[in-house]
Order: sequence, then C-alpha cells, then structure tokens
Amino acid sequence: MVTSTMQLLVLQALLFFVVMTFAFRSQRNNQKAVIADLGKLIVDNCPPMLCTGLDCAVVTERNVKTMQLCACPIGSPARGCDPMPFILWHDLIVNGCPNVTVNGRDPAQKVHRWFRRVNRFSNTDQCEPYIFPYCAELDFNLWRSPRTKRECELYCYSLAEQRKRGII
Repeated sequence: MVTSTMQLLVLQALLFFVVMTFAFRSQRNNQKAVIADLGKLIVDNCPPMLCTGLDCAVVTERNVKTMQLCACPIGSPARGCDPMPFILWHDLIVNGCPNVTVNGRDPAQKVHRWFRRVNRFSNTDQCEPYIFPYCAELDFNLWRSPRTKRECELYCYSLAEQRKRGII
C-alpha cells in the first residue's frame, strides 16, 4: 500500500512538472508572438526616428516597402531616445498591455520616461519627459526608455556631445 501511494505521489509530481513546463513554454511563446505583433505594428507604420542612441544604427528593412529603422541593443534604454511611435503608444494607452497568461489586455501603467527632442526650427536639443505606457513584458524587449533625465543624457548623446554639454 505504501509503495502504491508513493508511486502515485511521484506520478502526480511528474505530471505537475510536465503541465507547468508546457504552460511556461506556451506563455513564453505567446509573449514572443505578442512582442512580434507589436514590433510589426511599428514596422508597418514606419515612424520617422532620429536614431541618436548610443550603439544604435539606422538599418534598411526590405519588405513590401523599403524603410529605415533604428536598431539598438536589446534591453538598452537607448532604444527610447526617440519617443515611442504614436501608433504603439496609442494602442497601449487605449487598449492596455497584452496579458499573455489570459490572452487579454491589462491597463498600462502611466509613468514618465525621457526622450531626446531635437527641434531644428527652434534650434533646441534636449531631453524631455513624456507620459509613457509601461508594460513590464514589453519594457525590456520592445521599447525600453530612459527613466531619468540623466539616463537620457547618457544614452542619447554621443560621448563628444556629452563632453560638449558638460554631462561628463
């Protein structure tokens, strides 16, 4: 009797492990799909970007239409030196953050983030805050932005610009 109970407990533990592993992988795959969908939303609307972030480069995307995008290291706040494209910003503010666990949306947390605003007409170039729709799942992979003015200055200006401005 003890052996049967022990075997049953081991079998239940194994089954639990298999189910949890499958659920975790499914959730991770759903998260990747959501990030890919939102990334495609950016690419499809091809927003103009200055691409001033450190270690970022303008790359040409060739699909139905040729466009230039700003490529930055994954997870770097330099990605957010340009403000979030309006179409993505609006989608997250209005519809909320994708929740891959329940296949729905949760309200985005509205926080302040910083970006580099270059206005050639008024001849200004400075870091400015804006309301940012924070989604934990998307922060690292899709659109990480500087959290402070200091972080904006360090990630969004070249070393020469930082020296000229007295930042470093």
